[in-house]
Amino acid sequence: MISLGGAPSRTITVKDWNNLLSLDWAADGKGFFISSNPTGQLSTLLYVDMAGNAHPLWQVNNFSRSRLRHQAIWGIPSHDGKHVAINAPTTECNVWMMENF
Repeated sequence: MISLGGAPSRTITVKDWNNLLSLDWAADGKGFFISSNPTGQLSTLLYVDMAGNAHPLWQVNNFSRSRLRHQAIWGIPSHDGKHVAINAPTTECNVWMMENF
């Protein structure tokens, strides 16, 4: 991690997860959203705190076509930190919305 305020850079290791594919900062700057897809079959969106603790938020099976096998899930937070837009590969045509969680 590189500080924009001039603090020394540091490494954050995500505990118990590998093959990390995407990264978006949380609105409060206290963590980030990251995607893991170690097998190419199941993508998991994680919230990772600054200590490297990962909390799974969403999982999706990937398409079987090889060009999409290691597709990342993106978790893009709203500016106020109250919502997360999730972009994930799927064969379904459903839209999900969670409120008051």
